[in-house]
Amino acid sequence: MTRCLAQVSALVREEAGIVLPAHRHGALRAALRRVAPGLDSCAFVREATRRPGGRELVDRLIDEVTVQESSFLRDRAQLDLIDWRGLRAAGQAAGTSTSHLVRVWSSGCAHGEEAYTLALHACEAFAPLPAPVSVLGTDISARAVAAASAGRYGKRAIRAVSAHTRKQYFEQQSDGTYLVGDRLRAMVRFARHNLAHDPFPRCCGPRSRRRSPHGPCRPRRRGRPPGCAGRSAARRPSRERRGWPPR
Repeated sequence: MTRCLAQVSALVREEAGIVLPAHRHGALRAALRRVAPGLDSCAFVREATRRPGGRELVDRLIDEVTVQESSFLRDRAQLDLIDWRGLRAAGQAAGTSTSHLVRVWSSGCAHGEEAYTLALHACEAFAPLPAPVSVLGTDISARAVAAASAGRYGKRAIRAVSAHTRKQYFEQQSDGTYLVGDRLRAMVRFARHNLAHDPFPRCCGPRSRRRSPHGPCRPRRRGRPPGCAGRSAARRPSRERRGWPPR
């Protein structure tokens, strides 16, 4: 059984780049019970590697082991280091075809708090003019991407956002939750993306006209991603490669 659990851990690492050390295998067992209640670890490996529906089973497990908790304005000191106007000026000086637009990729975006935070921060920096910023948020978890696209958050997620800023960028709902307003939504889009295998997105944001089965990202199942200098204006270490559960 321990050998099979190690194989499950190796499968998650191979597919998603998520490292689950032996001392966290208890949490992995719990995740397996939620994903496939009728299967032990050995049966899970067989189902995941031999049957046509195995990929879906692995994707559901990855959803369970991905850290998806975050909040708005979580790292304010880091945000304040972003020189939005300077980034735009650099793009204009480079003379690229999209030099008017600052494109940002938020990888491992979880439920979208970071991506919307970047858009909010850019709005504040360029106020009262519209922010020439486009944000792409990606995550390996389909469940996380769906939640980010919905853009609905509880009080805990926006606890660092002032009452004045909430009125500007959010719509309070009757159940006490907050819905991201149109101003931020127009600047942000989300897509599923696997940092372990997929290339860097070739387009980042709602203004792109490109289409693919995976939204703005064009996955390639194996191989290292090509560079995309100038495509990502602000990037932080991904949660997708972090062990789970958090220490």
